[in-house]
Amino acid sequence: MASQSTSRRRETQTKDRVARLTRDLVQMKDGMYQNGTSEILQRKLLPIDYEALLRSFELNTELAGYIYDKLRNDPFHDGMVEYISGHVRLWLYDVVNCRVEGIPTGRDGKRIVEIVRNIHSLGTTPITLDESQVHPDCSYRYGSAADSQYPNIVVEVAWSQHATKLRTRAKELIHKSGGKIRTVVGLNFHGTWKIWEKLKHQLGNPKKSHRGPVDTIVFRASFDHITGQTILDANGEPMVTETHRIFCDENGKVDPDQKLRLELEDFLPEEVLRKDIKGKALRSVDLVIDSPTFMHYYDQMLADQKALEDHNNPPETKSKKRKREMQG
Repeated sequence: MASQSTSRRRETQTKDRVARLTRDLVQMKDGMYQNGTSEILQRKLLPIDYEALLRSFELNTELAGYIYDKLRNDPFHDGMVEYISGHVRLWLYDVVNCRVEGIPTGRDGKRIVEIVRNIHSLGTTPITLDESQVHPDCSYRYGSAADSQYPNIVVEVAWSQHATKLRTRAKELIHKSGGKIRTVVGLNFHGTWKIWEKLKHQLGNPKKSHRGPVDTIVFRASFDHITGQTILDANGEPMVTETHRIFCDENGKVDPDQKLRLELEDFLPEEVLRKDIKGKALRSVDLVIDSPTFMHYYDQMLADQKALEDHNNPPETKSKKRKREMQG
């Protein structure tokens, strides 16, 4: 009797764990999952739980498709992160080698080069906020971890993530770091993701639109230029400004003159701007990603996304279709 009771209890525990995980996955699929600042979903599963989870997928083919297609095959997001981080790294390299317009000559120019040499890419290194960890898509910090636990600038790419969550996340990063994270660059492709199932069949067809909405938002903490302190809003949080740019509208029309513009001071702590160089010589040193370049990255990653999906889900042959219809 005791063994039967133990077995039933374990079976109930397995069902409960699988049900909780399935509920979270369904909420993710429907865009309703709320995870605060932490993007990590941790659930304890035993081997027997995993077997039960796989059996549940057999009964819920829609959820299974989401797990295997949406969560596993997402080269667009990762590829855009790599394109943008590569663009930033190349720009920093060009600044060090004085190949960027706006770098002054003389002492200020040399000091700028010294400063830029101390800007380091942190990639997806976790950021701790209120004892929870956030994994940025990419980030950059001036100096070492001994100087600051926070990066100065974070880049976030929203593909399946809704734009409202992108805005919430950006403000949380700035607020909870007290403005130490001074700039968050949000690249919003969620509008494209929402129409991707239709759009992917139009790629390569000159008579059809092959682009979706694309916009960027740069969130910046505001600082008092006299005291160097962050300016606080009515809630006592660092005041955040937003710079919004639309590269492609809902009809797939691109704005060829649009630019994503960052300043060198976006990468630096306020004390470096005030004490080391006082920011004056930095204002003409910008990182600019123009519309043709940005949309080239976008088009390339849409093509890669489609290629991977086509590889993993090859089109049904006529013979297979006839066989399926005869069996069904």
